[in-house]
Amino acid sequence: VYKRQQYTGVLLAPVSWWLFGLRFAEMHGAHLPDRLKAVRTVPLVLAGCFWLALVSNPAHGLFITPHLHGRNEFQPIWYFQASVGYTLMVLVIGLFIYLRHRSSDATVREQLLILLAGSAVPMISNFLYITEIANAESGLTAAGLGVSMVLFFAGIYRDQLFSLSSISMSHLIAHEHDGMFLLDRQGRLLHFNPAAAALFEDTTLLPTTDVFALLAWLLRT
Repeated sequence: VYKRQQYTGVLLAPVSWWLFGLRFAEMHGAHLPDRLKAVRTVPLVLAGCFWLALVSNPAHGLFITPHLHGRNEFQPIWYFQASVGYTLMVLVIGLFIYLRHRSSDATVREQLLILLAGSAVPMISNFLYITEIANAESGLTAAGLGVSMVLFFAGIYRDQLFSLSSISMSHLIAHEHDGMFLLDRQGRLLHFNPAAAALFEDTTLLPTTDVFALLAWLLRT
């Protein structure tokens, strides 16, 4: 059971990192091909299938043969999920390289360098363990993940890694689906969004518009 719990997180890590990479690219204005942006649900579905194969492994034995005090024996389904996971990680690394190449922002380039190192180190250390270049007792995978955590924490404190992009109030109001009016203390109209204008299609909203009268009329109708 302990081994299966360990692998549950491993199955989700490449998929989660792939989705994060796509979202990070979109936040920084990258125009990704539609085919690339569409590859979101397939990895999630595959991860779900691999998880089902993992939890049902005692019945079929096609995922892994665990050994409590030694190296696990990997079975066909495990190799399939590992190939999917490595492919996603290579795609993420390629995406980060592409973003760093096209970005002129020094802070973003520094963030992407941290993300590149934080992605590559655990993948390489895990590959060394899986291929038996490193022995089972070396703990190389855990060490690689530890290096990634140190890099990410350093990036968070030094380069605002994972911080949210600021959004202006006007942008937020403009993209709000509900009608919004901003009035001064005298009830004069200061600002409104497209959804508010759509409520009164035949009325031109001006600073002198009596918004309360219009709303009262709208409620009556």
